[in-house]
Amino acid sequence: MLFATHAAQALDAAQVIAGLRAALGSRHQIGVAQGILMQRHGLTIEQAFAVLQRFSHESNTKLNDVAAEIAREHHEG
Repeated sequence: MLFATHAAQALDAAQVIAGLRAALGSRHQIGVAQGILMQRHGLTIEQAFAVLQRFSHESNTKLNDVAAEIAREHHEG
């Protein structure tokens, strides 16, 4: 029983860590996209985030996916 409890706690901790890593990656991707928009269009960081939010809402796409597409286009172009 003690082993099962420790195993369950370890699994929970691993899931939390994986979630935090994913969130950190998303945050970084959004920051990169904000920087690209700021540089291209002379926006503030708040304005760039608002643009990302608007694109996300209008296209019914996750914010991180919108940010990834902007970064991908910037890298390719």
